[in-house]
Amino acid sequence: MTTHTSMLDGALHSAFESGKCTALQRDEISGLKSAFDAFAESAVKLGKVDSLQYEQLRESVLPELVFVGDLEGCQGRMLLFLLENTCMDVVRLQGLQSRPELNGRYGQLCGVLEPASGRWPIEVWVNVDGRMTGKKERLKLKTKSLRPAIMADMLLDMAAAAKPSATSGFS
Repeated sequence: MTTHTSMLDGALHSAFESGKCTALQRDEISGLKSAFDAFAESAVKLGKVDSLQYEQLRESVLPELVFVGDLEGCQGRMLLFLLENTCMDVVRLQGLQSRPELNGRYGQLCGVLEPASGRWPIEVWVNVDGRMTGKKERLKLKTKSLRPAIMADMLLDMAAAAKPSATSGFS
């Protein structure tokens, strides 16, 4: 992926300088962009997403939306892209009593239901500064402890982790 300042970064700066977005909105999109990049780049490596399709969205479509001040459209396109291309087997952990610190975390199914135990093998993602890392913890959990992950929740949680002082929601 690109290592230079992206077109999206430039568009965010320009939108802020021209008054098309507030500092809070700029920071929210920047945080969301970090989470979006982490998921999309992971999906590219796994072969779930075409790298050219991702680059076109990130370096052309999203900057155009930001440049005209359509930040909600930018956010929506990020979410739509991820819903269409990744995370079909992503779950959010809930109601764990033996490991309550993992409640609210996300993971990925990494196998099939084991009939004898009634548990699913899950790789729980570890987040560092709002970015998904390669470090994962492998668990086996019952279905009642899992729910399909909602991409918007995932990205907003990761963006909040990257910028804990920022509040969410556009005005």
